[in-house]
Formats: sequence, structure tokens, C-alpha cells
Amino acid sequence: MGKWSWVAAIYDVTKKLLICGGALIREQWVLTAAHCLVVDGTARRRDQKDFLVYLGKYYRNDSLDDAFVQKREVSTIILHRGFNLYNFDSNIALLRLTEPVEFTQRVGLICLPTNQYFSVANLEDGNPGLVASWGENVSDELSDNLMEIEVPVLSNTNCHTNTIKVTGDPDFTRTLSWNSFCAGFHGNTSSQDVNECEEANLCGAHAQCVSQPGSYACKCETGFFGDPPNHLCKGKPFFHHFFRSVTPVVARFCHARRVTRSYGHTRWLS
Repeated sequence: MGKWSWVAAIYDVTKKLLICGGALIREQWVLTAAHCLVVDGTARRRDQKDFLVYLGKYYRNDSLDDAFVQKREVSTIILHRGFNLYNFDSNIALLRLTEPVEFTQRVGLICLPTNQYFSVANLEDGNPGLVASWGENVSDELSDNLMEIEVPVLSNTNCHTNTIKVTGDPDFTRTLSWNSFCAGFHGNTSSQDVNECEEANLCGAHAQCVSQPGSYACKCETGFFGDPPNHLCKGKPFFHHFFRSVTPVVARFCHARRVTRSYGHTRWLS
């Protein structure tokens, strides 16, 4: 908890469901996706009273929230004037909270880029990116807690080309705006296709790397133990197995590549 301190959970009061995530950009402002805040099938903004925003939240179930979770009502919804429901262009919106949040170890602001170069450089083909959400897990069920997954960026050129190859429909790329970018694995990729132990020196010289679906285990030699954050086996007078799995982890960085489910090309908020 606390590694994703800027992540906001947006709750639909009418549907009684956590529907989307967001990012805290100021004490009283949350950035999110515009499509989360409109009437189904339209680009018409819903009433602000339809939503609640949670900060510092980890569990989906409200009954598991502790005293560090902050809940706020929404006073204003601002949709990007260029929002297009057909291709999700300019799919961003702002939520003004009725009162500022209190900064804690579990609630903080996201670091926004201040230099255009860094924004462009981060979107180069193959660069890793992280997604944190309460979305579907490996079993295609809504997760019980905040999850993260590391996915590679796909250049817009490759994204258009690969999308046509996968779907067989050139018209499908019309929904891919150049005002957005793509990320994710090939649609045929699965956790069984990824051998976590292929990465060199993943567990160090004093351990056996055991590949598992979506994760790996470092089985240390006798007299060695797993030493976070690198998880290399180092000398110590006891025997220890160190296991890692992506689904329950809430961390700022992943140190190993892994896939927990089949991912197609995913467009991120731009």
C-alpha cells in the first residue's frame, strides 16, 4: 500500500460499482478518462453527484478500507472539448473534488512531465510502462485489490500495422487516433508463453530460477537467501525461497517482465 499514492478510485453511486481509475494532479483535482463520466452510448456528461472519489484505496470492497482511505464527493466535471466517443480521441476529463485531500504516505500527487522531450522519449517503441488498476485479473474477474502490470509501448506505426494484421480489418485502425499511443503484448501472448527465467542472472549465481505462469521463484542454495529489491541470493545462515507474483503487487517498478493474461494492444491515456 502507498506505492501508487496518486491513484484514485472512481465509484459510480448509481451502479454501486468502482468503474474507473484516475490520477491526483492537485489537492482538489483528479485526472481520469472522459468515457467514464458520460451517459452510456453518448458523449453527454453525467451529473457530478453520480460519483465518489477514493484516495489511498487498495481493496475494492469498501468494508476492508481503513482510516487512511479518503473519500470525496465531486463538485465539477470537465470533459475535454475534443472528446470523441467513436474513437476515444481526447479521452480525458477533470474532476474537481468538493474539498482538498490531505497528503499522507498513502495519498500524494502524480509527477507530471515538464519537458515535451521526455514525454516523446518515453513513448519510443519497446519502452516499458506500468498500468495500475482494479481491472480484470488473470481469471477475467474484477480484481479484489489494486494491481499492476508492466507492458511495452508500441509505436503508432507498428500499432496500426499490427492491428490490421491481427484483426484483418483496415477500417479498425480508424479508431486509433494519432493523439493517443498503444501499449501491450501481442493478442496471442499468454502467461504460459513467457519463460521468466530466460532473463540473465535473474536470481543470481547461487540460486535456481523456477519459471511459473506469470511469475518466477528463486530457489536459493543452502546458506543463501533472497535479498530484495534485486532478489538475488546472497550469503546468510539460513535457507529461503523468495516468490514473486504480479497480481497482488502494488509497487512503483517491476524488476522482471511477466504476463498474467492475454493482452491485446492497449491504448493509454495521452
